[in-house]
Amino acid sequence: MMCDLDWMLVDTERRVLFWMSCGMIVGALVMFAVLLTRPAPYGRYHSASWGWLMDSRWAWLMQELPCLVVSCVLWLRHTAALALANKLLLGVFVVHYIHRYFRSHCR
Repeated sequence: MMCDLDWMLVDTERRVLFWMSCGMIVGALVMFAVLLTRPAPYGRYHSASWGWLMDSRWAWLMQELPCLVVSCVLWLRHTAALALANKLLLGVFVVHYIHRYFRSHCR
């Protein structure tokens, strides 16, 4: 009879996901404790004591760019393997991100 944790010895991907999830939970608990003791300034109340300051447009671009780049790379590398519905959904997603960028940054 197998123990409940025997899957960790067999499946590498599940093991990696399990430990990554544990790390995220521990990190969240640590940040929760830190933010209980120190106020975190956001928006117009920002402070240089929390790190170097960056223009919000560049920060947004750096945050969102990996998602757009990965989507485009997956589309270009796996076009033949994708079904038509997947191509359409991925295309709409990419157009949505490009539209969001121009709508919020080119006003």
